[in-house]
Amino acid sequence: MPKSRRVTAVPFVGKDVPSTKSEFSHPDVLIGLTALSYRYQGLRKSDFKTLIKAMQDEFWDEGGPFAKRPSAVMYAEWVVKAGCRVRGSLLGRSDSSSLFYL
Repeated sequence: MPKSRRVTAVPFVGKDVPSTKSEFSHPDVLIGLTALSYRYQGLRKSDFKTLIKAMQDEFWDEGGPFAKRPSAVMYAEWVVKAGCRVRGSLLGRSDSSSLFYL
């Protein structure tokens, strides 16, 4: 199986294409089943490593201050949504400046 097909929900055999009568031959069905598979089972560890590596590569290609680069902001948002915080980031911080007193 080619590397490009390892991350899809429906394995391909033969010449990389299912038969024309297959219910998985339409690309929209394949994308939907792949998204559903990730929703139910989550990412594999190898997929997560690939995702983080791609994000790092994008980070070094982007310009501007480190904390304001789009990939750094996206990573910080993921960490905050997981219940943690990134050191040096203002996301997820609950200091006194964000509190309102009556």
